[in-house]
Amino acid sequence: CERSQEGDIGNWEHEIVRKAAFRSGCEYLDFHHVTEEFGDLQYAFPKPPGDDMFEYWSVFWDSVHYQPWVYEELNNLLLNILCNSSS
Repeated sequence: CERSQEGDIGNWEHEIVRKAAFRSGCEYLDFHHVTEEFGDLQYAFPKPPGDDMFEYWSVFWDSVHYQPWVYEELNNLLLNILCNSSS
């Protein structure tokens, strides 16, 4: 994606997407603080021989998307926040 190559996707999400969500009456939940350490896993293309990228591929499906278990854990976190709120 062009925005990710320019290193500007975070600004775009916070400025454009977040504001558009609030304007339309929706909320915006940013999980970056939860998944931030995944950014330390290095992506290499083409894939190096052996299991050098085992940690990376155990978290990421491809260079952008997480493995299904990561989304499942994020969903559990969101449900815990919603169901255990003090409202």
